[in-house]
Amino acid sequence: MTYIIEKKKSILLPTKLNKNDCADELTIEDNGLTMFCNVQGHHSWYIAAAVRADYPLPVEAGLFYFEVYIVNQGLEGLMGITAWME
Repeated sequence: MTYIIEKKKSILLPTKLNKNDCADELTIEDNGLTMFCNVQGHHSWYIAAAVRADYPLPVEAGLFYFEVYIVNQGLEGLMGITAWME
């Protein structure tokens, strides 16, 4: 009897923020889990900045859960989150 063995591709999940793929206005700590926005002043509310994770969400992962804790939103702090799937 012959069996066919299929190798499954490893699924890489996002684990931290990518400090090499973020806006200049953002600072990512070495642990990749803490981010600071370096914009201050009266007009800081309209500055848009983005950061990506180390890996995109793969469709094969199904459900994915993460938490965000906002320490300081500033005077007019706004934040948006999106999931980009590869």
